Amino acid sequence: SLNQLVWQSTPDGGETRFAYDKLGRIIASQNAKQKAVLFTPSLTLESGLSYNGNALTKNTEDTKWKDAHSSELLPYNGSVQFAIRYEGIPNENKDIIFGLSYTNSSVANIGYGFYLTGNNNYPMIRQNNNNVATSPIALVDGAIFKIERVDGVIKWYINNVVVYQISEQSPTLPMLIDIAMYRINTKVNKIQVIRYDENKFSYTNYDKLGRIK
Repeated sequence: SLNQLVWQSTPDGGETRFAYDKLGRIIASQNAKQKAVLFTPSLTLESGLSYNGNALTKNTEDTKWKDAHSSELLPYNGSVQFAIRYEGIPNENKDIIFGLSYTNSSVANIGYGFYLTGNNNYPMIRQNNNNVATSPIALVDGAIFKIERVDGVIKWYINNVVVYQISEQSPTLPMLIDIAMYRINTKVNKIQVIRYDENKFSYTNYDKLGRIK
């Protein structure tokens, strides 16, 4: 064994992975920025919803669930995140379901999500129309919620702390971002998607004398 460095992690650069040829020379590397592709998703909206920048709001007074789902897919590993205001206008953080689904046919089919009920300060962990757990972390103003799928595992985060995880039912199927809102003035902010792209690398080529080109 040549004891080459296969990965390293630094506070500034995150994790970097390396690949070597038979002579022990680095031929490829992948850093955290190459692996993570961040974007604001395009959303298809039901009537009564508005989407400005990366904020989604329900504007109608009817007491019906309204759905928004992404045009882009999360084909494999990645995450979706959003923020809420806890001390905002009335109803702003009440009756929101936000997460990942395999289809967008109904509110009940939001596969893995957070459910902000508005009845208490602790969000519910939701799977396939069922509340399966209660977050141990209470709501605070500006809290960042994230749902991540990685290698067949779904994880729920609040402010970068894992609050729940479970094995994914269909890890080979693509997923979409799915959001449901019930009350007027309901709002979620800073909606972002991160794809973990396993195929982006930096390559190092050598000439016949072993010099880097």
